[in-house]
Amino acid sequence: MSLLKKDELTFLKIFIFLSGFVVGGYYTAISCIFSIILGGFLIYKTLTTKEKEPFKFNITVGAVALLVISYLVVSLWAVDSGTAVYGFFKFLPVALLSFIVSGYDKEKRNELLEVIPLSAAVNGVLAYGLSFIPLLSNYLLVAERLGGFFQSPNAFAIFCLAGIIILLTSEKLDFKKWLLTAVLTLLVFLTGSRTVFIFLVITVLIFVVTLKNKKAKRNIILLLMGAVAVSVIVVIATDSVQTVGRYLTISL
Repeated sequence: MSLLKKDELTFLKIFIFLSGFVVGGYYTAISCIFSIILGGFLIYKTLTTKEKEPFKFNITVGAVALLVISYLVVSLWAVDSGTAVYGFFKFLPVALLSFIVSGYDKEKRNELLEVIPLSAAVNGVLAYGLSFIPLLSNYLLVAERLGGFFQSPNAFAIFCLAGIIILLTSEKLDFKKWLLTAVLTLLVFLTGSRTVFIFLVITVLIFVVTLKNKKAKRNIILLLMGAVAVSVIVVIATDSVQTVGRYLTISL
C-alpha cells in the first residue's frame, strides 16, 4: 500500500472513530460539517489519485444514495417538507462515506469497519467514568442510563450492538476482539435499552446456530450469560432495575 493510501485510510479511521464522540452526528449542523469534511476528501482523492476508477458505483452505494435522495423527493408532498430536507442533510455523510469506501478492497473496508467497535468501547468506558463527575452526569446519563457521548441510551446501544456484530463476523476472533465484545455487551446492559437487549439475544442465537467454531459458540453464550448474571447481582445489590437490570421489566 502506498504512503498516500495509508494516509487516506488513517484519515478515514480517525474520522469514523471520532464521529461517535460528536453526538454521533445526530444534529443536522454536525452532519453538514461531516459532509463538508467527506466532500473535501472526495475532491482531494479525485485530484490526487492515479487510479482510473478511484470510486465504484455498486448496488450498496446506489441503495444508500436512493435512500438519501428520497428525503428530497418526499419533501415535495410531505406535511413538514422542511424536516424532510433536514433528513437529506442528516444522512448525506452516510452516502458520501459509502461512495468513498466503494473504492477500497475488502481488506481495507474491514479495517475501517473494525474501528467502530473500538470507538464504541472507548466512548462507553470514557463516558461511564466521566459520569461520576456531577457536572457531566446529566450530559452522559439519561435517567441513570448510559447514553455515552451520543446522549441517547438507545442510539448508543445500537452503536454497541453494531460493534458486536462486526467483531463476531470478523475472520479471526483473537483475545482483543473477545475483550472488546465483552465490554460492548456490558455497555449494552448499562444503556438499559430493552429493545437492543432483545436484538442482542437474537444476534447471539443467530451466531450460535451459524458459527462452525464450537469454541466461539461457547464464548458467545458465556458472554451473554455472564452479562445477565452481573446485571442480576447489581439489581439485587442496588434494588433498582433502572440501568443494567432494565431488561427484566420487558413485558408483552
